[in-house]
Amino acid sequence: RKVKRKIYRPKMVEGKIKGTGWPIDGHTLILSLWDDDNYTDWHLGIWNDKADQAVMETMFVTETAAGLCLYDTLEEFAEHWDEWEPQGSFCIPLGNVEVVKVIQVETKEVESFSEVDTSGLKQPVICVYRNPKDFPDKCIARIFDGTKPSNMVITRNTVDEIRLDISRSFPDKRPFARCKEDHKSLVESWI
Repeated sequence: RKVKRKIYRPKMVEGKIKGTGWPIDGHTLILSLWDDDNYTDWHLGIWNDKADQAVMETMFVTETAAGLCLYDTLEEFAEHWDEWEPQGSFCIPLGNVEVVKVIQVETKEVESFSEVDTSGLKQPVICVYRNPKDFPDKCIARIFDGTKPSNMVITRNTVDEIRLDISRSFPDKRPFARCKEDHKSLVESWI
């Protein structure tokens, strides 16, 4: 079954760059990982002021090597850095990034769980959350395989709307209330 996506959020991390031979080595940057390119590379997102010089030098070096740089010298490139616009994504191989912190997990929001094929999961569990950190103004449900979260979620305004979708999509599942050890935003788990 083809999944219709409403919203896609890539995985985002703070990652320390290593072993590229580029000036960004040793810097921690905000990177994203996308399904569009089959998760083959990290994509450069944003960086702090401390890394700005290294990012600028890396862009100059890599664009020059690719024959894409519009400027002949680093000094000339630096003069135009504030208005510079990349011509595509700057990618960093997966092995050259040490993930320091996960900022956002990958999420594929679907209209209904009826669009999702869970036949490949060993132990499908649906966890329902009210106002979690990544969706502070919504109720969401995420499919897990046992304790491992998937990237498939639905969002609604109320827990009752979530329950309706789950009961229609998974009539064999039953809700179990959260334990006191569970995260505060967890409402229940359907097993």
